[in-house]
Amino acid sequence: MLDAPLRFKAQDAAQRTTRGRRDRALVASAALLLTATTLAAGPRAGEPPSAGPGPTGRFLVIVLDAVPFDTAVELTGRLAERRVDDDGGSAAVWGGPGPLLSSLPSTTSVALTAILSRFGLALPPGYENRFFDREAGEVRGGSLGSYGKIRFDWHHFFDWQLRGFLRKSKAYARPLRYNVLEIDRALAAFEASERDAFLVYVNSTDATGHSHGPEAMDRAFDHLFERLEALRARLRAPLHVVLLSDHGLGGGPKLRNAFPNVARALKRAGWQRRKRLKTPDSVVLTPFGLVSSCEAYTGEGDEADVTEVIVGAEGVDLCAYRDGSSWIVADRDGRAVIESRPLGDARAWSYTPRDGDPLELAGVVAELGGSDRARFFDEGRWFDATLDTRYPDPLYRIATGFELVQNPASILCSVADGYLYGSKSASFAARFSVGRLEWTHGALTRDATLGFLMTDVPGWAPDGAVRFDEALDFLADRLITERPSSEESTP
Repeated sequence: MLDAPLRFKAQDAAQRTTRGRRDRALVASAALLLTATTLAAGPRAGEPPSAGPGPTGRFLVIVLDAVPFDTAVELTGRLAERRVDDDGGSAAVWGGPGPLLSSLPSTTSVALTAILSRFGLALPPGYENRFFDREAGEVRGGSLGSYGKIRFDWHHFFDWQLRGFLRKSKAYARPLRYNVLEIDRALAAFEASERDAFLVYVNSTDATGHSHGPEAMDRAFDHLFERLEALRARLRAPLHVVLLSDHGLGGGPKLRNAFPNVARALKRAGWQRRKRLKTPDSVVLTPFGLVSSCEAYTGEGDEADVTEVIVGAEGVDLCAYRDGSSWIVADRDGRAVIESRPLGDARAWSYTPRDGDPLELAGVVAELGGSDRARFFDEGRWFDATLDTRYPDPLYRIATGFELVQNPASILCSVADGYLYGSKSASFAARFSVGRLEWTHGALTRDATLGFLMTDVPGWAPDGAVRFDEALDFLADRLITERPSSEESTP
């Protein structure tokens, strides 16, 4: 948390205007009002505020892809030092940023679907655009021809986002330029609209992070806050803004690709990498993009054997798979068991090392008072106890990682520090466009996990960390369950 609220001086700036095509004001208004209201009532916060009427005016929610929590704290702190409003004026007072824990994998389609799940979005077909379709029994997607043809509901929920493969390619090729363009076009679309609530998704911050690292997002933050205050000065109605990111970003030295190591390890162990599970020795891998997570699909009963091979490959940190009603987590040194059982209206969780401690939680279990006979603790205690560990909230995130897509993997893996995971073609394309990546996301680790959440809605600052699928729990009885329109928003 910042020690003092941020105050930014309003400045006039011209903006181009475009008009959106969809009229979803009712759904969007509810979404934004609920988003703003729930920030103060994160899963570990105290008593929720009164459910009375919220502030009047216009609401704007902006998702900035891949902005880490630590980066948001640092950049907003710099802005606070540079742009203190001395005379009060019309400057906004910001609460936060607070940490928002992403899903596993900590990737956009999975995380945003879960964040917006209270609004009835369908689960994505896979973790990425390329996935194994269990009903068809084959791999789908991943080609230029399939781009845009495989439906991910979250794309259609936003009032404005950059659309089209060519535009997004340009954003990744020149992300620092597109940061400014995206922000200007998004705010112009909001200003031109007649809606009292508006949802925006900014993609090029992800491209900036991948190519230049999180520190390079300072220009986007500076430009965004400048434009927001200029917009606030022009609007007749009060403007309330919520900013959040879907996940964090991890990296450092140039990242090496773990995919070839995984493929070789499987081949040496006698497994055949295929696009269908048509023989007993088949394994399906679906690399797409360059992220720090991976998934594998196996025949029923083969999960343990294939996991043992994958975790032995260089560049893989740990893997998990379902085993009946429990989950097995493994690294090259051993395994542990995650279990869950009802506890009132919530769940209790346990973590039991077998012949290893892949999540490094033995000390946490001891601090919680665990013993051989008593290892179950309520999820709130687990959340608090693991928030500052290498793998925040790992039990819940691993378990739900097998529930957040229509075609869940047999095995979910998190790659090691210094590595990423992706196809050879993606690595080749990256080297000849932005160079070898040094930053990415997807893993279970803290850097890839923690996004951020902040708002200038009076009295509705985030109070502690918020789990990805609980940010909209408060006032759930007011949620509108109408599905979002399938009509695309204006590019």
